[in-house]
Amino acid sequence: IDLSGLSQERINDELFRILFNSDEPSRGLAEFFKLSVLKQLFPELYELTLSIQDAIFHPETDEFGHHTVWPHTLITIDQAHRLAQKNNLPPAKTLCLLLAALFHDVGKPATVTWEYKNGRMVITNKGHDILSEKITTQVFNRMKLFSWNGVDVRKITLNLIRCHHRPSELWQNREVITRKALNRLAADVDGEIDLLIFLDVADRSGRSPQPIEELDQEGQWLKQKFAELNVSQETIKPLILGRHLLSLGVSPGPKMGKILNKLYELQLDNEFQTLEEGLKIAQKIIAQEKGKQSFSKASRTSKPSPPKKKTSGRKDKDQPTNSKKRGKK
Repeated sequence: IDLSGLSQERINDELFRILFNSDEPSRGLAEFFKLSVLKQLFPELYELTLSIQDAIFHPETDEFGHHTVWPHTLITIDQAHRLAQKNNLPPAKTLCLLLAALFHDVGKPATVTWEYKNGRMVITNKGHDILSEKITTQVFNRMKLFSWNGVDVRKITLNLIRCHHRPSELWQNREVITRKALNRLAADVDGEIDLLIFLDVADRSGRSPQPIEELDQEGQWLKQKFAELNVSQETIKPLILGRHLLSLGVSPGPKMGKILNKLYELQLDNEFQTLEEGLKIAQKIIAQEKGKQSFSKASRTSKPSPPKKKTSGRKDKDQPTNSKKRGKK
C-alpha cells in the first residue's frame, strides 16, 4: 500500500494512538513493520530491523531469532509504558518517555563496530546516543513535533535520548559520585530526572520481555542519590539573575550574559548553593572584569611613540645648500 499521500498530522495521530491506547505499544509497532508502514513512514526505525547486536549482551530476538536492535526497542518501549503507568505520569510526560524509548537507539545502525573484548569479538556502538539525538531531530522536523499540551516534548525527548547512558556511567562510578556530577546531569535534561531514570531502567530491562513493576537496584540508587544530595529541578535553577547584576552596576549586554553564564557554571560545580554566596562570587568576578578592562584601556593609551630618525651632523654631498657662490669682480 502506498502511504505517500498521508498527511503528517494523520501519521502522528496514528503513532500516538499506538503509544497511548495499548498496554503493550510493541504490538502496534510490530504490525507497522509487517505491513511495510514502518519502512515508508519511519525509515529510521526500519533500519533497526536490519542492524544486528551482540548476541550475548542482547539475548533478545525477533520472531525469526535475529538479534537486531528492533526487538530490543519493542521491549524497551513496553517497559517504559509500564513505568509511566506505575508512576502516574501525565500524558505529555508519558509521550516524552515513550518517544525517547522508541528512538533512543536509532543511531546504532550507523555506529556498528566489531571489537575484541574479554576473549571474543563483540559488537559495539560508540557514540550512538549522540547520533540518535541528531537523527531523531530530523524525524521530529518531519513530524513538525515541538510542544504538546503545553510541554516542550521535542526538547525533553531529545535530552533524554542524548543522555540515556549517563545514569549507567554514574552507577559504574558510584563510589566517587559527587553533587557536581548530579548537578551536571540534571541540568543536561532540564531537571527531568525521573524521566531519565525511567528510560535508563526500561533500556536495561529491554533485554528480556519479563515485565518490570518497579525500579531496579540501579534506578533506586540513583533516585535516592539525587534526593540525598538535594539535586532537583528546583535546585538547578540559576540563583543569580540579570536583576542581581543590575543592582551590582552591570549594564545589560554581552558582558552581563558572559558573567551570568560563568556564575551558573560555578553553581553547577557546587561552588555556591545560596544567593548570598553567589552574590559574593559575582562581586569578585565583576571586579576582575573591571580590572581587565582598565588594563586593556591603559595598554591602548600608552603605546610608545615611534623612534625619531637620527640625523647626521654632516651634510650629504648631494644635499642642496642655501649658500650662493660669489662671482669674481
